[in-house]
Amino acid sequence: MPEGLEKRLCGKGRLSVKRWSLVLLTMVILGAASVVWAAGAADLVLKTKEAPQAGKSLNVEVWVEAGASQKVDGVAVQLRFDPARMELLRVIPGEALPLKLSEKTDGAKGLAELAFGKLDAFPSGNMRVATLELRPKGTGSTALTLVTGGAFGSQVTFGGKGILGKATGVTLTVR
Repeated sequence: MPEGLEKRLCGKGRLSVKRWSLVLLTMVILGAASVVWAAGAADLVLKTKEAPQAGKSLNVEVWVEAGASQKVDGVAVQLRFDPARMELLRVIPGEALPLKLSEKTDGAKGLAELAFGKLDAFPSGNMRVATLELRPKGTGSTALTLVTGGAFGSQVTFGGKGILGKATGVTLTVR
């Protein structure tokens, strides 16, 4: 320990060197635990491989990207889109979470609130949760946004706890 520092930290009425070491060790352990907890997060991502064309349907997939050991038992999706530019035709559940727990769509408002789950043999890793069949109404750029927070925001869960890391929507350029 640098000269004088021990006297300032460990002087009369202050913590001993041994106690300071214990405090620092505890801080390191808690810091490591928070890194492990963050590593358990699962991201929610919208993906498409198709080049959108006006008037023709296209599929946008909802994916959970989690670590190989991170199990998932439920996903809630709140999707916002411009109803003047996009129409949601149907929602197809994926194999990973086959139970469609909720499907509330409002095409006039450009809103879809969906929930999927599984009761046992919980999947882990990367998984397709659903496929959204959409039809662009015209050309130009339009965003599909995953909303988080609020009473029914997008979320990924396991064991009753939210594990959502980040939610990433997609911007489509329709030709």
